[in-house]
Order: sequence, then structure tokens, then C-alpha cells
Amino acid sequence: MASCVVTTGSFCSITDSSIRLKSSKLVHLSNQQRRRSLVSRGGLKVEAYYGLKTPPYPLDALEPYMSKRTLEVHWGKHHRGYVDNLNKQLGKDDRLYGYTMEELIKATYNNGNPLPEFNNAAQVYNHDFFWESMQPGGGDMPQKGVLEQIEKDFGSFTNFREKFTDAALTQFGSGWVWLVLKREERRLEVVKTSNAINPLVWDDIPIISLDVWEHSYYLDYKLFCSRLWCGGFFTERIAYEECFLNQSFGVEYVEYAESVASVDQTTQALSQRVFIAFPCTTGSVTREKRKTSAEKERFRLRLGLILTRIRFDLVCLDMASVCVNDALTDDELRWILSRLDTEKDKEVFGLVCKRWLYLQSTDRKKLAARAGPHMLGRLASRFTRIVELDLSQSVSRSFYPGVTDSDLAVIAEGFKCLRVLNLHTCKGITDTGLASIGRCLSLLQFLDVSYCRKLSDKGLSAVAQGCHDLRALHLAGCRFITDETLKSLSERCRDLEALGLQGCTNITDSGLADLVKGCRKIKALDINKCSNVGDAGVSSVAKACASSLKTLKLLDCYKVGDESVSSLAQFCKNLETLIIGGCRDISDESIVLLADSCRDGLKNLRMDWCLNVTDSSLTCVLKQCKSLEALDIGCCEEVTDNAFQGLGSEDVLGLKVLKVSNCPKITVAGIGKLLEKCSSLEYLDVRSLPHVTEVRCSEAGLEFPACCKVNFSGSLTEPDVLL
Repeated sequence: MASCVVTTGSFCSITDSSIRLKSSKLVHLSNQQRRRSLVSRGGLKVEAYYGLKTPPYPLDALEPYMSKRTLEVHWGKHHRGYVDNLNKQLGKDDRLYGYTMEELIKATYNNGNPLPEFNNAAQVYNHDFFWESMQPGGGDMPQKGVLEQIEKDFGSFTNFREKFTDAALTQFGSGWVWLVLKREERRLEVVKTSNAINPLVWDDIPIISLDVWEHSYYLDYKLFCSRLWCGGFFTERIAYEECFLNQSFGVEYVEYAESVASVDQTTQALSQRVFIAFPCTTGSVTREKRKTSAEKERFRLRLGLILTRIRFDLVCLDMASVCVNDALTDDELRWILSRLDTEKDKEVFGLVCKRWLYLQSTDRKKLAARAGPHMLGRLASRFTRIVELDLSQSVSRSFYPGVTDSDLAVIAEGFKCLRVLNLHTCKGITDTGLASIGRCLSLLQFLDVSYCRKLSDKGLSAVAQGCHDLRALHLAGCRFITDETLKSLSERCRDLEALGLQGCTNITDSGLADLVKGCRKIKALDINKCSNVGDAGVSSVAKACASSLKTLKLLDCYKVGDESVSSLAQFCKNLETLIIGGCRDISDESIVLLADSCRDGLKNLRMDWCLNVTDSSLTCVLKQCKSLEALDIGCCEEVTDNAFQGLGSEDVLGLKVLKVSNCPKITVAGIGKLLEKCSSLEYLDVRSLPHVTEVRCSEAGLEFPACCKVNFSGSLTEPDVLL
């Protein structure tokens, strides 16, 4: 899995092609066990590190008040340094997996006793915020409602400006000056913070910021406060935070937006304050002010095209007197929203005014939240069309129970349309809470309660009884689950397609036999580490789900042997992924049958620690399974170079991932023969091979494919395709 690591090299110049922030999530997976624990999380896409975000304007755009050289040093050296140092710290410790930047700052502040990661994390956030607080041609006044709120809290805009400037000039040592919205008092306030501290640690909402560290300005400093105010950003930030607080802030922003009389004024106002990607154009309208008449005309043309697309008769409308909110109905605005491509664009759609925010909220289909019962109730009343809700918890936050039974009761009553519910690692859930889901969410199709360790058959039976349309159920780590749950699923959830039972050690062959009596559409079954499952249970699944089964995981099921694999070969012709690692009773006999039977469809095969597998069966797999993309034969001690030497000139392999670690009889010659047949190889694991080292491969002149990552020492991140 690729990581977006920021690299520093010599700093010469900075362009828009610099590395950008790729993900708001901090994810670092340091070992195979942690990656396995996340397999059932619905195809979660992860990035490993934070990246350096580019300022929203060219580096010379703030001249003469802030020089290009100042930004090159400040952004390209100091800001980059904070990003690099943060990445190094996070690379050494995965306990902070899953945190957004804001969460990371609050967690590492540690109630006034900062952890080592705090300074760099806070400085990355502070600088990103600082660049966005400025814009070329700044110095303008904030708009209507914001200005009145400033006058209310500070007496006048002049007083506020003097107070902010005085705070910057009197800050002792290094630090920051902020305009914040105090949540409790509901008023604006100018605050100073030392070093890297920012208002997030006190749960205040930052509006604009000023960096008063010595490296920030040098000779440019004096001109900053009077000439680089960004009123547009100021107004938008207030409106954005107002929307989340669901309260009016001074004169309501919506009143300002709807009071503009003409299309030209409306489009000009929108172009100065928000970013909207219109469906009928190839570009996007940015938040930067439109200063030329040509740019304004292009914006107006885009609006006209939208009106045309939704069948407005422009011939009969006097465009000079049309107000957007008067002209467009709710359905037409929803149509515009539906044409936006990215989630970010849809989020910004709601910044236009409260009406647009309301429509964006009611149209939202997915939501990820970390909230208690009161906030969940408010979310349910606002987001009425949610079909996918993610309340999963980070595996590293073992001290936090996550969602509780009372939360599930609110969810069950408030989100009636829910089809996907992720409760991964919510340790506070019991059978009582799960029963609420079964009673109320009859449309539910996907449920992940992996590592909710208090659950038992009682709660799962309630879900099975109420959620007849269930298609995917993940129960990894639920150690109290027994065959009774499988029997309930068989009787009531006959459309079940995916079932995860990893680590459910009370599941037996009898339970699997009961399951497939009713659930014959299963496509993916994960029974990794179910130590009481043997050949009888696997054979039952193979016979009952012969036409549908595509993925079967049997890792460390030590009772599984040749009989299971032979049954799969006989019945499951459409099998694509098979994991039998650690099943030490499996031998060449069944593997040869599998290779012949599933030759057209098998894509991923893992059989590490299958000690009875030898060259003969491996050669059959390589020769016959033309669709094979990933193969793991680690610790198969009887495999030698002959498995690869037996490949003929007509045998071309499509392998992308190959793991042969701890196979002591494989040498450089065998790897060389393999490379001749695998031009598409992307990852090769040759760890702990005494005869295959980086030096010996170089001496032998082996040429690895350009895109191939070769793991000689274990320092590379392994792909999770075979987990």
C-alpha cells in the first residue's frame, strides 16, 4: 500500500506541483497483525502520512507586502520542516492511527502536558490556516453580518483592527494571534497563543490567524496588518462555522445572499466568497475575486447554462432582475448538487447560503461521526436521507468505548433509511443496543460489529430477525458468538453474501452446515483462526455455495486438510481468492486438483506454512492458473528452484505480488528464471532467503521490473491483498 511521504531535498523553487495534502486521516500500519485486523472495514482506503499543502496563490502574489523570498523560506523551509518532522514521529509510533489533524492536535495536547507530536502537528495546522487567511489584494472590509457582529463585540471595526494589531505587536516571544469564535460565550475575541498552541485545544473556533514567529516576516512584517486582510475568507469562514453551529451570527448570511437583486450581483458575490464546480463547464469557479469584466461574464454564462439545462425559458425571463434563490426550485438546486463530482465540492455547495446548506444536508447519503446521543439526535433530524453511517473507532484508542447502547437506540430511531452501519471496535455495545438495530432498521444491508467483544448470540439473533435484507455481516473478534448465530442467519437472512467470522473460536462444522442450509448466496466467507472448523464444515460450504463462492479465508484453521481443498476444487469453479496459510495438513494432491479446476478464475492464493507443498504442485499452479495475480508460499521449506525452472517458453505469468520468504532452497537462479516470466511483478518478498541477497542479485545481473518493489529485509510495507 503506497504512502504519501513528504520528502525534502534541496529547496530551489516551489511550484503548484508540490506535494499536496492527500488525506485528512492519519493512518500508519506498522505490522501484519494490525493490517489483518482492518480487513473487514468495507474496503477502507488509507494513506500513511500527512503531506505539504500548497498556499492557495502563487508565492509572489502577496508582493510587495510579503515578498516571494519570505514565502519561499517560510513555507518551503519552515512549514515543510514541520511536515517532515511530524511524519518521522508518526512513522515510529502507530498509536495515533485514525486521527484527523484537529483530533491529533487535541489528543497530543494532553490537557496541557503536550506529547512529542504536538508541536509539529499544531504548526502544520497553524501554517495551513495562516496561508488561507490571506489573499492577493486583501485589506477589504468583511461583509454585512460579520461586520455587525464585530461592531457588537468590539465597538467598531477600527477598534477590532487596533486590538488585533496591538496583540500582534505585544506578543512576547514566538507565537500566534487569532480571531476566534468562543463557543460557550458565542462572541468574537482576539487571543494570543505562544509557540505552537492554537485555539483548538480550548475548543474555540479559529477564524483568522497571524504568525508572529520571527521567521515569518523579517522586513516584510510592518506592512502585513494594514494591507493583507482577507475579507472574503473572513466572511466565508464565519458563514461556514455558523452553519455548523446552526445559529444565526449577527445579521444572517442567508439574508445577505438573498438580498442581492440581480444575477450579475449575485454571481459576483458568489464568485468572491465560495467555490462551486458547475456541471456544464470544464473548469471551476474559485474563491478568488473576479476583477475583470470577462471573468464576470464567464461566471454569468455558467449560471445561464445551468438555468438552460434545467429547462428555464430564458427568453421569457428578464435576466437583469432574476435572483438565483427566487428562480431555482429545491428540486433544481438538488439537480445541480447531484452533478458535482467530489465530496469536497458538495460540502462547499452549502456555503452559498442557509437554503443551499439545508438542501445539501438533506441530500447527503454518507456520514462519519464521533458523537453522543444528543448530537446523534440532531444529526438525524438534519441529515434525513443518510443511508451509510460510519461510527467505527480507531483500534489504537483502546481506552475509548465508542458508541454505546443509548447511542444505538438514537440511531435506530433517527436513521430509518440506513443501509450501511459500521460499528467497528465500538467496545461499549452490548446485546441490548444491537436489539434496537434489529427492531428498527429493517432496510439494513451491511453491518460491521467487529471487535465489539461484549456481543453474543442474543444480540445477533435480534439483528437476524429484524434485518432480513442483510447482505454483509462482519463479526471478527466477537468471541462469544456460537453456532446459534449462524442458525439464525440461515433462517432469516437468506440473501447474505459476505460473512466475517475471524477469530470466532466457538464456530464449528455444525454451525457452518446450518448456515448454508438457508444462505446459499455467500460470495465471501472469512473464517480465519476459527480453530474448531475442519474439513466437514468447509465441504458443506463448498457444496451449498458452489456457484456463488468467490473468496474463502481459512488462515490458521489447523483442522483443515486435503479434503477441504478437494471439495473446493470439485464444486467451486468460480473461486477467486483462497487463503489456506497455516493449514499444515494440505499437500500437493489437493493443490494440483485446485489448480486444474480453478485455472480460469483463481487470482489470489496464499499457502504459507503449508509444509507439505512441494515443487510439483507449485509448478501446476504457475502453469495452469493464468489469472493468478498474488501468490504467497512463504515458509514452504520443500519448494526449490525447480518450481520455476519447469516453466516453459510459452508460460507467461501475470503475477503482481509474490512472497517466497523463508524458503531456504530457493536461490538467485530460481528468482532469475521467475523474472523472465513475470514482467508485471510489482512486489517480491525474498526475506530470509540465505542464497538470495541484494548483493548476490546485483552480482548475478538480475533485472527487476521497473515498478517492482523487492523486500530483502522487511523494511517495505507489504500489500494487503493476501491478508
